Amino acid sequence: MARRLLGTTKVCLLATMCLVASSIDARGQSYGMSISAYDYYWGDTNTAWAGIDYYDDSWGCDHGDYGTVLAFSGPTGSAYFSDWGPSGAVSLPAGDGEFLMQSGLSLYCSCAGPIYPAVYIVNQPVMKLTVTYFTGLTQIGRLCTYNSLACSSGTPTCTNASTVYFDLDSDGICDPYAAGGFLAIRVPPSPYACFPGPIIGMDGPGVCN
Repeated sequence: MARRLLGTTKVCLLATMCLVASSIDARGQSYGMSISAYDYYWGDTNTAWAGIDYYDDSWGCDHGDYGTVLAFSGPTGSAYFSDWGPSGAVSLPAGDGEFLMQSGLSLYCSCAGPIYPAVYIVNQPVMKLTVTYFTGLTQIGRLCTYNSLACSSGTPTCTNASTVYFDLDSDGICDPYAAGGFLAIRVPPSPYACFPGPIIGMDGPGVCN
């Protein structure tokens, strides 16, 4: 599954904003630590994923033995990742509500020895399962494309036009409407990003959320 980037957050070593910690030793040699963390989220109507990537731009000392821990929890359960390396990802069943992502990076520094956590990051993505109805059918063979909304009521969170699916009835005829399921994810204050799930042919419009 391809990773999808959402609500990227950047933090640096020992700070809640981008800050480089640097010093000059007794020999006049400059050294410093600068580590960035990027969290991201993606999924579909069945599964929600959280991932983390760390980037080390430090200088003057050798770093290695990176280790990443990642905890992801919410209304649908909890998951935990711990392994060597500067990245990781975990998944939970998709659902509605506020989720919590926590992650830390450990490393060995030739100047300072073991450091944990070198970076610690917390974020609270909000997720919800939504349905959007579409019409404006164009059929090419068994390929069905819909390019306009068809909500009988409600306000759609996800308005992805040109929703495409292959006819499910095996009769070679596309239905005049379609209902698309989406997993909508946002990291406040960013807007929702929509990840599509199944598309079902329908005979008429319906309630969107």
